[in-house]
This record gives sequence, structure tokens and C-alpha cells, in this order.
Amino acid sequence: MKKFLLSLLTGCLFSGISTASPPLIAEYKLETAHRVFERLILARGDFGLPKPKLELLSNPKELARFSGQTVYLGEKAYDLCASFGADSLNALAALLSHELIHYYAGHTWEDEFSREFATADLREDVKDSWLEDEVQADLWGGLLAFSAGYNVQAVVPVFLPKLYQSFGKEEDLAGYPHLSERIQLAKQSGEKLDELLRYFETANYLVAIGMYEDALGYYQAILKEGYRGREMYNNIGVYYVQAALGLFRKTDIPFGLPLELDVQARIGPNTKGNTLGNKEQREQFLQEAIRYFESARSMDPEYTTALINLGCAHILLGVSTRVDDPDQGDLHFSQAQIMAKKAERETGNRRKQNTDVLVLRGLLAALQEDTPSARRYWESASSPLALSNVQVLEKGAFGVSGERLPRANERERIEDYSLDLFLRQPLFDTQSGLEASFGKFQWGKCRAKASLSNSNIYLHSVGPGRYALLQATDPGYSGSSLLGIRLGSKREDVISAYKTPDAVVQLGNGEFLVYPAREILFRLDEQQQVTGWCVFRAVKP
Repeated sequence: MKKFLLSLLTGCLFSGISTASPPLIAEYKLETAHRVFERLILARGDFGLPKPKLELLSNPKELARFSGQTVYLGEKAYDLCASFGADSLNALAALLSHELIHYYAGHTWEDEFSREFATADLREDVKDSWLEDEVQADLWGGLLAFSAGYNVQAVVPVFLPKLYQSFGKEEDLAGYPHLSERIQLAKQSGEKLDELLRYFETANYLVAIGMYEDALGYYQAILKEGYRGREMYNNIGVYYVQAALGLFRKTDIPFGLPLELDVQARIGPNTKGNTLGNKEQREQFLQEAIRYFESARSMDPEYTTALINLGCAHILLGVSTRVDDPDQGDLHFSQAQIMAKKAERETGNRRKQNTDVLVLRGLLAALQEDTPSARRYWESASSPLALSNVQVLEKGAFGVSGERLPRANERERIEDYSLDLFLRQPLFDTQSGLEASFGKFQWGKCRAKASLSNSNIYLHSVGPGRYALLQATDPGYSGSSLLGIRLGSKREDVISAYKTPDAVVQLGNGEFLVYPAREILFRLDEQQQVTGWCVFRAVKP
């Protein structure tokens, strides 16, 4: 099942049988190919299987294929990718990601396929099975490349014809789809990929505005499509932690957690909290969260985000269980400490995650009544979350407040487009019907029908009493928010203009600042600069 397609042309058909990597291939080609290959493996995050290897071959008939645990790439194919200039790495990622998906998905019938193709046309059942695997490798290869930072969808329709031409193959090849069919298949896979990525983006925004269960429906929908990624398991785990947090009193956990999705609101003056009437339920939620975080970690034992989140989940279990069983509580605190130490070793120079580890260590100290150590960790972290926790130490759980802007008559717009008018007559370029534990729901995306050039509109709808309409900026948006925030603005600029956010959503590489009264949220990177924002309307159950 492997052979050829190349949103991702696999190339077993086009390949030679050479097995050694000759020394004549230029070093820079080896370095570049291995750099892209390693980046794709890291993005996949699946270390439950032996790590695949990459070899470059000088055989001019060699395109790309995998056998056993090795992906083979022909130098001629590499050179063709290089000819695409600014898109050269995207083209190379298309070749390599396709072969990697074949490996990770266990498409292991390549040798049998090769023998059969050499002696006869493909039987229909074999052809159908092969095409199914090719479509899967195309789709998930595109997702893999995207998650590693490569845009293969735009380059593939141009890349495929040149690949055929370069290797001297006819468009109509016996036993294989016509070239036009392959290009159409690549486009369809690209469309499906785009839809799944939009699901993921929608889910993240739903988490930011507190619609956790609704977000879970999208994460689960992506998993149902067959995509197995550490970030999916991690995000589902975060959902269960949030569900458990809602069953604690604020006095039990007055501090912000590194994965805390509602930091400012939880330590603000108006938080009332819940009773302890559902201890068993919250502990079940936390155990489920741990299961998902461990699934993410099983794909990548060094996945720092999962380690930090495991620490948070064990801390909450420690707080919950120590009421009736102090020893059990201490055991969970010890587990959290282990996760913090492991994460500390793995964060490297990632500033945001280094500070999150310090926040986690400080939280453990504070809950074990070691206030001096907690203060030392948090002051050393010096992040907004850490400094908020220091204020809790100084003023108490309900002593931290900040100025918040009231709702304004003039509402935020992106590209001068009115979401309220859109709600009266929504028109979508793409729509999907999905199903989750809470029932059926609808998703839609609009851009062309609203004549938008630098933003997208998403609608999540369970019904009139439960929906969210979201409009998000593109990376190149040149406009500004109502109060003058632009891409590249600093965190302090946002706080100066919009005052204290009602929610701060912690991300692995930044954060969301959420302002429900103004129906806007800003995304910041590790340098605390604005990389985009989203205007929303939401009705929650």
C-alpha cells in the first residue's frame, strides 16, 4: 500500500532497489532532507514505534518510498523539490510526510504489491485497498506537514505534474489513476485537511470562551477521522481538568494553574465557587484527564505540555483526595513533583514552558504551606500567571481585582464586517453536521460569501439557545481592533487599552486574553506579542 501518490507520490513504482546511501550526495542536501524529516517526526510525536530512518539515494530512477523502518528519497526527487524555490521545503515535506504516514499507519504490504504489479495489472480488490491507503497517507501526511509548519496543499497541484514529467512517466499509467485524478484527489484531500484544521481552530476558540464540552465535540470528531496526534489527546485531557475544576470551591484552589483556562476570573473578587457535593465526579474527571495526558505522552515521552498538565491533574487529585486520605493526597503531590522535574529537564530554551514549570513548582509549595518557596518560584517565573499567584498570597483568594471595561455600544469588527447582520442570514462556503456526547451540532465556515479577504467566520450551533459565532483574523491582517490593537502589539498595549481580561487561556506557546464584555479575544505568542484576534457572539447553555 504505498506506492505513489504525492500530495504525496510515494514512488515505489518509480523507484530503484538501491539500498546504500552513496557518499557523493552533497552534504547540504543530506542536512536539509534530514532536518525536514526530523521536524516531521517531532510533529507526529508517535514514539511508540521505532524511530524511522531516512536515506538519500543517487539512483536517478529513485523517487520516494519506504521499506521496513527506512524512508528512501532519490536525489533527483530532492533536486526537483529544490527547484520550487520558496516552496522547496513544502514540496520536500509533501514527499516525506506521505511516506511517514504509510509507516506510522502500518501499511506493510509494499513488497507484495511490488511483486504483483511487476507481473500483472492490479486486481480490483488490491487496487481499492491501495487507493484507500494512499488517500489516508495523502490526508494525514498533509496534516502532519501542516502541524510541522509546512504548507503542502498549495504546492501539490503544481508539484505532481512536474514530478510525472521529471521521471518521464505517462499521465495515463497502467494500474494507477490518471494524473488528473491524482491532482483532483490531492485537492479533495486538501479540502478535507482544511476542514479538520478549521475544526481544531474552532475548538480552541470555544475553549477560550468557556464552551469546553462543545470544544470536546470537535476534538473527538478529528480523532474519529483517524488522526492520532498528541495535541488531540492533550486537549481532551484539558477539557476533563476544566470539568473537574468546576466542582472545586475556589478556596480549595485559589491559585492559577499553568493549564488554567480561566485564571483571572477564578481569582477575581466575584467568584463564588461550587460546593463539595460531587467529589467522586471530579475525581473521575481528573482520572480521565490523566488517561488522555498519558496517551499524549505515550506518543512522545518528552512532550512537555502533557507533563505540565499531568502535574496539574495530580495536584488537583491531591487536593481532592487528601480530605479523606492524607496519604493518598501526598502520593498525588509526589507524582506532580515528578512531572514537574521531568518537564524541567525537557523544556530546554522554551521560555513559556520554563515559566509554566516554575508556576507548577510554586503551586505545589503553596498547597503544602511552604509560602516562601512558592513566592520564590513565582517571582522567578515573573509571568503574568505567576505574578497573579503572588498577589493571591498577599491579598487572599478574593483580594485580587482589576479594572474591567463595560460593554460598549459600538461593537468590535474585523474587516468592517458585522457579525450581527451575518446572524440574521448566515451563508456558508462549507457546512458539516457532527455528533458529540451532548448531541448533534452544526459547523460552518464563511469567507467568500461575505467577501472577506483577511479573516474567516465560523459558526458552531447546537440550537438557538447554544451557539457561538466566531470571526478570526488571518496572519497578514493589517487592520486594528476598535481600541487600536494590531498584529505585533505588546501584551501591555492590550491591557492598557482593554484593562484586565476576564479569562487568560494558557497555551504551550503563548496565551489568549479574553474579554467577554467586548466580545473579543487576543492571541499572544511567547514574546507576548499579538498574533491575531477573534471577535465572537456566544449563547451558552
